[in-house]
Amino acid sequence: MAVAQAPAPEEAFYRAGVDTDQAVWGMRDGIRLSIWPNSVTEGPDPGGPRGLLQIGYPILADGGCGLVNYIAIEPLVAGSHWRSYSELEHSKSDGAPGMLIEARPPPGLEWEGPDGAVYPGHVEQLTGYARLSLCLRVEAFESGAHVYLVVAFRSDRPDEVELRSYREEGSVELDSCILTATMGNYERLRVLHLKDRVLTAQELYGEYDGTGFAAHTVVPVGDIPRTPEGDILIAATSDEEDPAATHPHPDLPWFWYYPGRKVTQYWRKPAEDVGDDLRAQVNARRVYWASEWPIPGGVSFENFELVEEFRPGRGLVFGITPQEPAELLALPE
Repeated sequence: MAVAQAPAPEEAFYRAGVDTDQAVWGMRDGIRLSIWPNSVTEGPDPGGPRGLLQIGYPILADGGCGLVNYIAIEPLVAGSHWRSYSELEHSKSDGAPGMLIEARPPPGLEWEGPDGAVYPGHVEQLTGYARLSLCLRVEAFESGAHVYLVVAFRSDRPDEVELRSYREEGSVELDSCILTATMGNYERLRVLHLKDRVLTAQELYGEYDGTGFAAHTVVPVGDIPRTPEGDILIAATSDEEDPAATHPHPDLPWFWYYPGRKVTQYWRKPAEDVGDDLRAQVNARRVYWASEWPIPGGVSFENFELVEEFRPGRGLVFGITPQEPAELLALPE
């Protein structure tokens, strides 16, 4: 009897120029990332605000990939409080808001595709898994910060994307390069899972009545949970069992509507790279961005991030999973 061959590990990946003509990379059955002008859902509309990384996951009822969050790139110049915002700062190329981001090969590799082709990413077989990697070159900021990211997906971790930040030659010195999940209001994240307790948006920001961003809440590294391997892992979840059942605006079906199942969103930091300077931060909004429309159910977290001193190549992992945080952390029930 013939024995079925297991699929090659690289077949786990979904790649620009191979599986799609759009700038989308990631896992065939897991997390995906896209950059403007394409959408992670590969729909007809542009991929959200320019200057952001779109992060998608199979959240839709038919198993399809839906948008879950955006990640913004926010370098902080050394010795100052100048924090740049990749989706808000105006590009030097055309004066429009949003830094231009271009996909290129990782440092040390060359690639020459046909005119107009999107870089498909570099696949390599490592011990026990395959890895898809690419470099995202970000336009220089007005502050003089000039950074790039090396992005990687692993065949054995389909729910995660690894992000490592570097300075381009000629960039000013940086205190940090903050990568922030910047659209928590979409799934209405309201519960932050710490080592010995949870923090809720209502507990932290229930008295906030403004229409902008509430102040950051800082969580020191000692209050962040660890996995059995010693990795830092901090998760945020909605307090709604079925976020898709809520339509934020009765007259505008599309307005901030989250169409998918409930998922856990998290940042993970490998144990060997955790320093005392690491901290988590959240802020919140009471109304949706660019509107005065109240968020159903009340205030919710908007930005969700890990912050640390900049060192080239320090890595962070962003993950999305249907698992509960206790399952991720292998905690006893």
